[in-house]
Amino acid sequence: MKKILLLCLLAVLFIGVNAQKKVGYFGMTKTMPNADPLLVLLQNDVNFIVTTNYTAVKTDNPTHDLSVYDVIIVQESTAGDATILMPNNALGLAKITKPVLYNKTYAFKAGRALAAGSGTSTGAETKGILTITVEESAKTHDLFKACTYESGTSDIKLFESGANDLGTDADTKALNYTTGTVLSPANASLAKVTGITTSVICFNDIPSGTNIDGQVTAARMITVGMNFGAMTKTTTNLTPNGLTILRNAVYSLAGLTVPNTVATLPTAISNLENTSRVISEEYFTMNGVQIKYPTRGVFVKRTNFENGTSKVDKVVYIDPLMK
Repeated sequence: MKKILLLCLLAVLFIGVNAQKKVGYFGMTKTMPNADPLLVLLQNDVNFIVTTNYTAVKTDNPTHDLSVYDVIIVQESTAGDATILMPNNALGLAKITKPVLYNKTYAFKAGRALAAGSGTSTGAETKGILTITVEESAKTHDLFKACTYESGTSDIKLFESGANDLGTDADTKALNYTTGTVLSPANASLAKVTGITTSVICFNDIPSGTNIDGQVTAARMITVGMNFGAMTKTTTNLTPNGLTILRNAVYSLAGLTVPNTVATLPTAISNLENTSRVISEEYFTMNGVQIKYPTRGVFVKRTNFENGTSKVDKVVYIDPLMK
């Protein structure tokens, strides 16, 4: 009976793990006042398995196999002139072969994500503006699902206040965009920073095969222009609307049904650990065969507690477990 129950748990675990979407999160290591709210949200969402990839300095140029992911996130913490974003490198616009949430408008410039000498595109920002204005035709787009508009307007408030790049009150940065960028075929923004009509890339949904000043996208790209300092200034400086837009983007890119509820951060990290004392741990292959200790690979661990309950987890060992 116990073996049948274990096999059932293994089957549920295997199906659940394989149904989860794999997210490759890319950013630069920074000391910020708080964690990235999008990262916290996704790490506590059962629909996703998130792998974080950080560069320490902007000249770092690691290689990455993006094929292992379902969705890529390029976060604004990355420097606009980071080597990894340049055309021939891992996160070059034409090198990203999986749907991507791209939050780095300052990268759209010649010598950065665009090849040297390719046009006049550049990043820009208007400090102190905390809202975006959604195009009437875009209000039904999944990106804005469950968002609330400011009374009597097409504006959505994304931040409570601006910040500098390190998340302090020393500046009032919040939203950014590009000007002078040439996209072919043309791609109209779904939303722009309120009052800024000259922007080209801001909140856009850019199809695969779009030529951006010479760089042809290899996968769908949703762009946003949200300052990382403002995102992490406090745990609530990014409004529920702002968090909802980011969540919606990831769900849409992953091919999942976008929720019709507002995104909220967990008030406390969900903890499934049993508070009773652990009395034993058992290991099994993914086929349900019990082993003494796992070697390198994917296994199932059953933790048995003093109160008679148990917990089953999928575990990945890079090196053999030594005891």
